[in-house]
Parts: sequence; C-alpha cells; structure tokens
Amino acid sequence: MKTKKPQSPGADSDDVTQTFSSTSSTPGTRHPFSRIKRHPRILTTMAVALVMLVAVTSMVSRSTNASAHPTSTLVNTAHGPCSSASACGFPNARNTGIPMGTKLTPYTGSSEIRQDGTVLDRVDINGGLDIYANNVTIKNSRITSADWWGVLLRENYSNLKILHCTFIGQQTSGKGEYAVTNFGYGYVEVANSNFTSWQDAIDLGAGYVHDNYVHDVASVANAHTNAFMSEGGSPQGLRVIHNTLLNFDEQTASGALSLFPDSDSISNVTVEDNWLAGGSYTLYGGERGGSTTSKNVKILNNVFSPEHYPQVGYYGPVTDFYMGGPENVFEGNVFANGRPVVYS
Repeated sequence: MKTKKPQSPGADSDDVTQTFSSTSSTPGTRHPFSRIKRHPRILTTMAVALVMLVAVTSMVSRSTNASAHPTSTLVNTAHGPCSSASACGFPNARNTGIPMGTKLTPYTGSSEIRQDGTVLDRVDINGGLDIYANNVTIKNSRITSADWWGVLLRENYSNLKILHCTFIGQQTSGKGEYAVTNFGYGYVEVANSNFTSWQDAIDLGAGYVHDNYVHDVASVANAHTNAFMSEGGSPQGLRVIHNTLLNFDEQTASGALSLFPDSDSISNVTVEDNWLAGGSYTLYGGERGGSTTSKNVKILNNVFSPEHYPQVGYYGPVTDFYMGGPENVFEGNVFANGRPVVYS
C-alpha cells in the first residue's frame, strides 16, 4: 500500500478556485486542474471617484464570471477555513461511539434477531448480527466482527436503528467487509457511531446516516474501499448528513462517499454538511461510464479535506456527478481552506 505525506489545508499559497469536469478521468491519469487566478490588488493613491469606478467594475466582472459557469460557486459560510474535522465541529473520536463511562455487558443472545421491536442496549457483541425483524434498535454498544458484516438488515424488513455504537472490523480472509448494510431497501438510521477497520463501512440504499465518524478503513489488495457507499436509490430516499468520512486508500473506485449505480440508478439522495477526505476520488456522484440516469441527487455544503492527498482524493475530489439530471444539485461545497469546489 502506498502512503503519501498529508498536506495541510492551507499549504497551497495561490489564491485559486479549482474546477472539475463532469467528464470522468481514467484512473491512473492525473485529473486536469484549471486554475483561475484572481486579479492582484492595486495599491494607488487614486481619487475617490476612480476608486468607486474600480469597485463597480470589479463587481460587474465577478457577476459576469459567475453566470458563465453552469454550476454554483457559492461558498459554504457555515464552516470557515478548518485545520481539521474536529476544529470545525464535525464528528470525531471524542463525540461518537459508545458514550464515555458506559459499562458493557457481554452479549450472549442469538446472532439472528427475529423479534420485532428488539432493543439491544449497552452490550458487547462479538460476531455479526443478522436482522430478520422490523423496528430493531442497537444502541450504546460495541460490535466487533470478523464476519462479512457487523449488522445486516435482511430483505423485506425495515426501520433498523444504530445509535451511539462502536464498530470494529477484524479483516480475515477477505471478511470484515460491511459494518452496517442491508439487503433490499429497508430503512436504516445510523447515528453518532464510530467505525474502524472495515472495507466498506456503511453500505445502504435507503436511510438516514448522520453524525458518524468513519476512519482507518481496511485496505484489501485489488479491492475498492469506501467509508460510505450506496449501490442504488429507493423511493424512501437516502440522507447522509454531517458525518466525517475518511479513506486513505487510493485503489480504483475507492472513495470517502461513493454513490454507485450498481443495483439501481441513484436517486433521491441528499449528501450535506459532511467532512470528506481521501479515496481515488473522494466523492463518486451517482453515474458510471458516461451514464445519465441519476436524479434528485443533491451534494450540498460539504467540506473536502486534503489530509490524505493534496488533491483531496488521489485523482481529485469529485467524479461521475451528472449536472443535467432532474433536480441534481452541486452547490456550496468547499475545500478545507474555505475556497469553493466548482464542478461542471
């Protein structure tokens, strides 16, 4: 596995906006960056009238340049320049997972949950759980697993809740792939949890994923890894809100947040206010191979960090997002230094 020296968010001293094309780059080829430099400041002792004229001219120029781009250059003012995820209030090791001081009891029940409404609270679980029931809640617990998954919601069941849990993967013989996943489109909420050492930590088609910390993925030779992944949308929708999603792995199709149209087209997805870093590309936006099937995919107000690679992802921050899809929006996304991420 290759390692690269992290670059601090403010390492690039040029005042630039980086623009990324909607045309996918071939992995292995550096993504072209266009650098749009601002005009240097003019320091003179000009008359007041001339200063006002220059100011008006500058405002008109900025307005014209903004309208020339088919995508938004709105700056996310909720998060100014950030040295780290925790510095700007994103989830981290201190505010996710099992609450401090929680006493855990070893779990001695079945690995198959078949009773609707089951609640597992403050338990230490070794091995994967198979959920064949509705309205199951797992909270304030630790799941350590060398199985294919930590928690799996089976098809035709729904409303699983994972709250304030810690998931530790134990990669053995290619296992330890999914911390939380579902077969089908059963609704899953994953909140305030900490994930480490999983190949694809969270893999869901429908649900609400918020305030989680995913880090230190399990890198497997010749396989993709993802902090979060979805393989197709559902009418119930998918929201990924205010998470820290990190992936140091640069292998092909590895991302911090990946929307892949493998099982179904990507639709009804909102990705908002997340801290994202790493991967070959950091965010895969819902298309593949030039397809144009995604719809109602909103990528809003996320922060892209260069903590793993200078270009955020090994090849760049974003790929495979279709700006022309119905209700698709890419807006308000910034680099950790506060500069806008422009995608066209």
